[in-house]
Parts: sequence; C-alpha cells; structure tokens
Amino acid sequence: MASIKKSDNKYVNLVYTIRNKRVMLDQDLAKMHEVETRILNQQVKRNIEKFPDTFRFQLTKEEFKYFKENLTSQNVISSWGGRRYAPYAFTEKGVLMLANVLPSKKAAKFSIHIVETFVEIKNILTENKHIKTRIQQIEKEASKNHPTDILFMNKQII
Repeated sequence: MASIKKSDNKYVNLVYTIRNKRVMLDQDLAKMHEVETRILNQQVKRNIEKFPDTFRFQLTKEEFKYFKENLTSQNVISSWGGRRYAPYAFTEKGVLMLANVLPSKKAAKFSIHIVETFVEIKNILTENKHIKTRIQQIEKEASKNHPTDILFMNKQII
C-alpha cells in the first residue's frame, strides 16, 4: 500500500486552488523573489504580452474578501489597512514566465524550484486519486460479499 508523506517543500503551502487552477499569489511570489509586490506587478505590466489570461488573473472582490477573512498571513493585510486592489494569481506557466522577467538574482534558481513544486503537487494529487480509487474498489468488493459490512467500513474511513 502507498504511504502518504508530508512535503519538505516550503512552497507547497503557498499554492492555492482558485477557479479550479493551482496558482500562487503575487505577494508570495514577490517575497520569494525578494522584491516588493508593486515591483513584481510593474514588471508584469511592462511585459504584459508574455502574460495571457491563462498565465495570470486578478482575484475578484469576493475571492479577495475570502482571502482577507480566512488567511492568517500578515502579508494580506498591510499597516495601511490592506491592499488597495485584489492580488493577482499566477498559474504555473505564469510563475515560470515571471521568473524570466523579474530583475532578481534568485529568479533562475527559483524557476527551477517552482517547477519542482508544481510537479510535487501533481504527484500528491495523483497519489490521492489512486488511493480514493482503491478504497472505492475495496468497498465495492466488500458490499458484494457482506452488504452490511460496507456501512462499518464507511464509518471507519470517514
């Protein structure tokens, strides 16, 4: 049976699922690249042709409100009472492109590391899908042999 292990990758927890896409927020990317968020977004605007909608999008007011209410991260709320605009979310492709346009010494190393992060997340999701499929197979087999036992199995899993 496959084992589940916790990731050693410190960036995995900074990847969110928004609009069914795995993304990273501009403020987290700015910290990683050791630049201010405004500098990061200026560089993107200067190279906007490299960032189609599939690479980057701005959170809606509702999405931004959710993050402000549910994240404990201090970088969501500044000392000035918060951001003046909703953050931008960068998809995996956008994160890689960002590493190519930022004037950061860490950009090249970071682009390699972020590829590894997204690959690790994909592997984790694939493993979870495999485990879920296997549990469903076991439940199906058990219900054929002992229909009442499946109720007990469901309680144990949940």
